[in-house]
Amino acid sequence: LKGQAALLARPFGKGRIVYVGAWLDLALMGRLIAWLVEASGIALPMPQLPAGVELCRRMGEGREVWFLINHTRQPQWCRLPRPMREELGGTALAGQLVLEPRAVMLLTPTA
Repeated sequence: LKGQAALLARPFGKGRIVYVGAWLDLALMGRLIAWLVEASGIALPMPQLPAGVELCRRMGEGREVWFLINHTRQPQWCRLPRPMREELGGTALAGQLVLEPRAVMLLTPTA
């Protein structure tokens, strides 16, 4: 890709389109995502998670679903940014939760 643009940003409507044509390591990808979120003006209430815990957030048709995954062999404490409902057990959650080793939780916001 020598001589080609690695990143292009163009105005489009009320926003912009950003094209990334590069292989990025995780650190650089994180910095790029942080820049894109900041430049967009979007406020994402995403929790700070311990190492080894993954959050996959899906939105569509007016609904939001979170998959919280503990990839470690130890229980992990996770702080939630707002009240949630654990869909598999029907439990209401707020504040902190313990995610058991190798566990997955399916969460939906309640407020």
